[in-house]
Amino acid sequence: MAHGYMSSRGALEAEDVGNDISRPINHGEQNSRSTSPKDERQKCISQQNPPDASWTGINELSSAVGNLKHLRHLNLSGTEIRSLPDSLCSLWNLHVLNLDDCEKLEVLPKKMRYLINLRHLFLENCDALREMPSKIRELTRLQTLSAFIVGRDRGQGLEELQWLKLGGNLKIHHLDRVKDPIDAKKANLGKKENLRRLFLDWGSNAEYLVRSWEEGIEMDEKLLEALEPHPNLETLLIRGFKGRCFPVWMSNSTLDKLVEIILLRCHNCLHLPQLGELPHLKKLILTHMENLEYILEEAAVVRSGNSLLSPSQPFPSLETLDLRYSPNIRGLIKEQVTMGSVKAFPNLEVLYVEGCSSLILPPLSTSFKKLKILYCGILLLASVPKADLLNLTKLFVNLEENTVGTCTLTLETLQSFTNLKSLGIYNAAGELSLPEQGLQHLTALEELYVFECPQLVELPEEIKHIPRLKTVTLQNLPKMACLPESLKHLSSSFHCLELVNLHQLSSLPDWFGDMTSLEELYIDECPKLASFPTSIRRMTNLRYLTVKKCPELERRCERANGEDWHKIQHVRHLLIGEQL
Repeated sequence: MAHGYMSSRGALEAEDVGNDISRPINHGEQNSRSTSPKDERQKCISQQNPPDASWTGINELSSAVGNLKHLRHLNLSGTEIRSLPDSLCSLWNLHVLNLDDCEKLEVLPKKMRYLINLRHLFLENCDALREMPSKIRELTRLQTLSAFIVGRDRGQGLEELQWLKLGGNLKIHHLDRVKDPIDAKKANLGKKENLRRLFLDWGSNAEYLVRSWEEGIEMDEKLLEALEPHPNLETLLIRGFKGRCFPVWMSNSTLDKLVEIILLRCHNCLHLPQLGELPHLKKLILTHMENLEYILEEAAVVRSGNSLLSPSQPFPSLETLDLRYSPNIRGLIKEQVTMGSVKAFPNLEVLYVEGCSSLILPPLSTSFKKLKILYCGILLLASVPKADLLNLTKLFVNLEENTVGTCTLTLETLQSFTNLKSLGIYNAAGELSLPEQGLQHLTALEELYVFECPQLVELPEEIKHIPRLKTVTLQNLPKMACLPESLKHLSSSFHCLELVNLHQLSSLPDWFGDMTSLEELYIDECPKLASFPTSIRRMTNLRYLTVKKCPELERRCERANGEDWHKIQHVRHLLIGEQL
């Protein structure tokens, strides 16, 4: 299952997109010699208006791109390029350069400062990029710079951002290379009113070798204090910060537009700022915070001038709380915090807990009255009173903590899931065992996900007792060689089957065609699966069939010519490989 992160692409001005080239493009003289397939691909790209090579797989951009003097928009996102030709820097009319998802891109042209009309430079997910070209401050019209890498040389420091009126997303990498907090202040983040998402990354911390450990901690704290953003910021992500305490501005009421805070690998952090005072904070993610013990350590208060009136409601808008790999977190609220009748987290809907072995949750039904979705380990789930599970509609259980060879959910627990619509089970060490009588109580369950279970080869037969099951997803099960027979006993409500990353699955049984209620079949990364059984023709309700990354099966399902084409031609919506 995929989880998205932050997108880099903000809104562009109308002049920057679409058919925005005001005069004919000069393609230069065409060479009369015969051209290679690569040359033909480059030629095809250059003749588009505007040129778009996104996701084409090219690994090199011809220096002839410099002939496109009136080019305003160039999209190279998702390509295999490692570098760009210097001739690109002669495109003085270029407004938009999109390099998102160029994962192999290592370097940008040194003279990019000559692209004086550049408005938007997209660099999202360019993880191999080592440094920025110097003097990027001379791109005075730049409005989007989705990534900036602090360099070691003159013209590559944070001061390059000082006068740029940037908006949208900004990721600043290698803050560990900053030598003086005064340099961080020069980034002038507090004046960038159009920034909406800010990612502050300390990198691998190689530079800390030149300082003592304590000096590094103090340096980080002063540095982050100097990077205070504009109050219009909506998302803040901090990774690799080595300080013990976060700056006061993180809980400042002036940052009242913050809706998302993500703190990753802040290993030394002992205390969080008063994040509960942020009125519009909807999502809080904390990962690898090894020394953190509590989320809320002080009661927030309502103030009138210099007077304290009453405790305020902490985290009034928080909807998602995500806690991962922080083994010393003991609780969400410190025991000594007194809030009277005020309840924290009144709007919490999603709680994700993984790798937090010391955490003790408060009663869910009274503390989180709106909680609907819970991700947690089997041991934490066992500690939750069964009455607190009644309102859940979605539950994902990590069985990795279970030391018993057979992994199970107890009858008592299953009886509590009367409103559960989605159940996910993952990281089971052995076979699954589910009590038959308990499954009959899952009267609302519609979706079952089983994934990342290294020893699993079969599903328990008891799933046939789930009365309204519509969707089954089997993913990342390396030993599953045959389709589980228990599927053929599912009720007529069964409409969707997803088979993903089952590397040992080599065939589908003849009874596969007996699942006549199936409407959707999705098969992805099952490379040994070579053909469909003839019985699939009996699946007359099958309307959607997708086959991806299954080379032999894709070949046999080729339209009109494949050996299995006659078996699936009755399916109305087909996606085989990349072809509709």
